Amino acid sequence: MKRSNKIHNAFSDKLIRLIVPLLSLLLLAGCSAAQGEQTVEAQSEETQTVEAQTEEAQNGDIQTDETQTEEIRTDEAQTEETLTGDELYEKGREADTAEDYKTAYEYYSRAAELGNAAGINALGALYYSGLYVEQSREKARECFEAAAKQDNVKGLYNLGLLYDEDGEYEKAFENIKRSADLGYDEGQVRTGYMYEYGRGVEKDYDKALEYYRKSAEQGSYFGFYNLGILSLDGHGLKQSYENGINYMTQSALMDYDGGFQVLGELYRDGEGVEKDNNKAADFFNKAAEMGNEEGKKCYDEMVSDGRIPKDYKPSEPSLNMDYDKLCDRGLEAAGKEDYETAYACFLCAAEGGNAKAQYELGDLYANGSGVEKSSEKAEEYYKAAADKGDEDARKALEALK
Repeated sequence: MKRSNKIHNAFSDKLIRLIVPLLSLLLLAGCSAAQGEQTVEAQSEETQTVEAQTEEAQNGDIQTDETQTEEIRTDEAQTEETLTGDELYEKGREADTAEDYKTAYEYYSRAAELGNAAGINALGALYYSGLYVEQSREKARECFEAAAKQDNVKGLYNLGLLYDEDGEYEKAFENIKRSADLGYDEGQVRTGYMYEYGRGVEKDYDKALEYYRKSAEQGSYFGFYNLGILSLDGHGLKQSYENGINYMTQSALMDYDGGFQVLGELYRDGEGVEKDNNKAADFFNKAAEMGNEEGKKCYDEMVSDGRIPKDYKPSEPSLNMDYDKLCDRGLEAAGKEDYETAYACFLCAAEGGNAKAQYELGDLYANGSGVEKSSEKAEEYYKAAADKGDEDARKALEALK
């Protein structure tokens, strides 16, 4: 419309300048009629032009959308092609977690082709379990060996487990211990177990204790559980129900069914605690609910033995761990140079996030009290406590530097 108005105004101005006033009315009348026809034609042409432009624009939009979609697909494809081995492994792990094993296999395979050790190990795990691919211990072993050559801790550990299954215990120990020494918590637990039972290595309770502690300090409930077993049995440590129960309770607080199971046994038999069939049943039932077969067996035995009625309704077992009081107990024990108890109390409370216990645990390592002296470990625990605002830990941290 603006364009039409401009044409119209220019044409009228030109006529006014060229014709005499006498004829202007007639000419202007004729001109107005002609101009009206021209305006209608112009408007019609303009409408057709606008419609054509609109259609072109719409077609252009459709083509643009298709082009953009194609560009996105191309970009995604290019992105997929440029993914690193670590990125491919992570995508595979996401699919694996979602139980989309086909996609997991594809990403793990691509990661493995790039020499990514984590991807190679994960591919081996699929072959070992037969998820999406045909089960093959031979291919699993090949993958684990390739990952182990790169010092991948899970590859070393899994290779060790295969050797263990085949009865080659010394080779099993060698690979699993290597993973443990590289910091793998499950490897540390297994190494402790092999030392404890002399599997592939000479039995050594002190070494078992060392590796169980390493795993527990990394937050492994298996580590706490096994420290509890050593304390209850008096292997490598003085026999102590107090320490054993604290370790076992901490493992249960970390949702380990084995911890509930052992606590049930202690209450059933009255070892270290006052005998209580109801509490025992509650712990056994909890373990059973978590899939612990021994827990179910023990619970059923209590029913059949008449220790609890058939219609007994189990309650949620109580796990009382007052970390402040536990820390105070640790300080009391340290004052008497009972460092095993001090360590047990501090470690459990530190795992529960108690800053004071973390500081005290750092002190044990700084002074080598009941543990091997380690400035690195001391710094680790001092920092954890200092980050929570513990002023003593902050000063101790500065002193280390």
